[in-house]
Amino acid sequence: MSSVSFSPPSQPHNDPTPTMKDPTVLSPPPSFFPALSLRQKLYILLMHSIGAGLLDAGINFALAYAMYHGKTAYLWDLPNTIAGDAAMTVIIQGVLTWIIDGTLTHQDCRKGVVKPIVLSDTAKRPTTHVVGFVSWMARASLDLLEPGLSAKTRLMRLASAALRGAVFAALCLPFAWGIGIGIACATWPGLAGNTPLTGWAPMIFKAVFTFFLGMLVTPVTTVLAMTQHRSVPTSTDLESFSERASDVTATNGSGPALIGKSEKAELKAS
Repeated sequence: MSSVSFSPPSQPHNDPTPTMKDPTVLSPPPSFFPALSLRQKLYILLMHSIGAGLLDAGINFALAYAMYHGKTAYLWDLPNTIAGDAAMTVIIQGVLTWIIDGTLTHQDCRKGVVKPIVLSDTAKRPTTHVVGFVSWMARASLDLLEPGLSAKTRLMRLASAALRGAVFAALCLPFAWGIGIGIACATWPGLAGNTPLTGWAPMIFKAVFTFFLGMLVTPVTTVLAMTQHRSVPTSTDLESFSERASDVTATNGSGPALIGKSEKAELKAS
């Protein structure tokens, strides 16, 4: 009699449960710039993009009325040159935005109107000349109204903000000025040929130009200030301070740290 052997029914082949150790299913690397909450997005979009653009347009419309009312303006000819006015507007508005919007954003973060943006310390940060330049632009605090600052520190921050705002405005100038003048010449026939402009045309141009300028430029300063505003120093700050300070005491390596008076002073001045 032949023996009959029974084998267990074959199980359908299933892929192994993915684990974090499997390099093929690893989650994406941590992003240096985190996802924004809905409140942060609305704060940037409504208040510091569209709202800032409307405010800039209103102010510059009033300035243009004082400059051009009852006068003839030209694209290039002095003293009422549309092109020259647009170029100066980019520089002045860029510097003022860097100073005023940065300070107001820090104030809103301090009052709880919006939460700061916490950057990731675990993400890989490429080291390039562009990243180095951006780090230099973002290094100095824009918080001119931080409590406890000395008058000297406030003036230093003001001068630093004005310098970086001027650099930022100079970088925006070729694009903002070129696009603005190009659209104006395409919209108003004869403007490129230096046809005289009278009536409301110069005021309308300045208002529309500064609206889009403020709407696109102001969020950059807003995001920068939101990333600068933090209640405790980052791990990068702690590493640099621990090499020079003896009064820095950390908890178990991952918790908050107690910063000495000298380090707090350096943080406020930075």
